[in-house]
Amino acid sequence: MISRRLRAAALIGALVCVRADAAYLDELQDVGFDQHLSATLPLAARFTDERGKSAPLAQFIDGRPAILLLGYYECPNLCSTVRQSLSRSLVATDLEAGKQFGVIAVSIDPEEGTPNAATASSSLFRGNDPSRTGIGWHLLTADAGAIGQLAHTVGLRYRYDRSQHQYLHPAGVVIVTPGGRISRYFFGVDFPPDELRKSLLDAASERIASPVERLLLLCFHYDPATGKYSATIETLSRALGAITALALGGFILRLRRRERETRLADT
Repeated sequence: MISRRLRAAALIGALVCVRADAAYLDELQDVGFDQHLSATLPLAARFTDERGKSAPLAQFIDGRPAILLLGYYECPNLCSTVRQSLSRSLVATDLEAGKQFGVIAVSIDPEEGTPNAATASSSLFRGNDPSRTGIGWHLLTADAGAIGQLAHTVGLRYRYDRSQHQYLHPAGVVIVTPGGRISRYFFGVDFPPDELRKSLLDAASERIASPVERLLLLCFHYDPATGKYSATIETLSRALGAITALALGGFILRLRRRERETRLADT
């Protein structure tokens, strides 16, 4: 009887904690990063950079290996952290941006434009030598069609949450060969310089890597200042923790009841 009550309490607790976040669980199922190694990017699709220059994607790659990252510039969560982490790691590779590789950031928000990209660029390279600021980097925007084409090709699946006015998407970057083929994926916000360097040199030779383990870090309800997810995600974690604690409590009670029954039978 006690065990049944505990299971019922656990179920009720789970429903109470998770009910408000059920919509987010549905959204999470539609978000991911599918690895489309060797696929060719839509090189003819047009994008506009932080200076207002519009050109086909192929022109921004410009015959060099490139690092492609998709996010958005007004993102309050992980996107700026990804750009900053990538920038620091690239400095440690000893490769020269603009000559040996390029970086192409693309906004997944079709409402963003050149001013958003320019602001993000200024923020990213604040304090750098003005003559070297942003060399080899292109912060692009585009219409929904071009963005959708590119996201589909690289396997990025994302959703827009209207209530939060945020995009839910995975964090990571894609290494691209000079010919525009996908060479490798990096997931998360940590990009080891040695691995990054090797991947860029491999991509320069049009080599395609093997799939990597997908440990996705989602850019949604995330506070980069604290490195934690907000109450929406944490509520789900607490709910699962409560269910586990209740189940464990039920198991202990059952053991004690059996011990008590055994002692009574022996007397």
